[in-house]
Amino acid sequence: MTSTEKKLSYKQKWALSILAFGLLIIAFGLFGNIIIDVAGIQDPPNLSTLIVEVGIGIVIAYVIYSISNDQQKEMKELVRTINTQQYEIKELVNDIKSIEIKQQKLIEDAEKFRKRKYDYVMTSISFSLKNFISMLNQNIYSIHNLPKDDDSLETMALTDSIIDDIVSNVMIIKDGLNDLEQTLDAQAGTIELDIEKNVKNVIDELKQWMRNKDPYENLDSAEIKSKKITKIMNEILEKLPTPSV
Repeated sequence: MTSTEKKLSYKQKWALSILAFGLLIIAFGLFGNIIIDVAGIQDPPNLSTLIVEVGIGIVIAYVIYSISNDQQKEMKELVRTINTQQYEIKELVNDIKSIEIKQQKLIEDAEKFRKRKYDYVMTSISFSLKNFISMLNQNIYSIHNLPKDDDSLETMALTDSIIDDIVSNVMIIKDGLNDLEQTLDAQAGTIELDIEKNVKNVIDELKQWMRNKDPYENLDSAEIKSKKITKIMNEILEKLPTPSV
């Protein structure tokens, strides 16, 4: 059957069958006598009844067969459709699982990236603060070792050398403050807000102090300031969490 052919409905098949049976009866009515005479049949009424009954039986058998055949075809088509749908559903489920796996991988990668950023910022803070503390402690030590009440050239040269070391440490601290501040700004929101706030506060305090023309112009007050800021930085270091990985 080509795609242009249309399937007949059950009602149409019944109508065609009844029409065919009616044409058979009409033909028998028109040519029955001739057939009887030629065949030499002695009992025409019984023959007519037989033909009618056989014709009805044939029509019923044909219609039942046709309906059954169509139902089998429809059942096969339905089974084929169900199998196709099941296959498509299976493919869809596999696609969904694949998407879920990829999504989970993206989540895991994002979490790893977040942890790496977190560790990077924490390491930067820890390294910078420890470096600042070391520089300030060196300056405090240098202040304690400045010669007192000695105006000799040798003593003055030693004093100048110590002062140069103190100023050099101050410049290193200034550069380190700028680097740490840029890291915090670039990675804003990566670490806990309270830690970020404390670190920024100590940066601001150090920068404010370092803005002075000479933060160590008054050595006694500079020593007190160094110890104060060193204490704050040590407190921050104690509260810093360990790296996540």
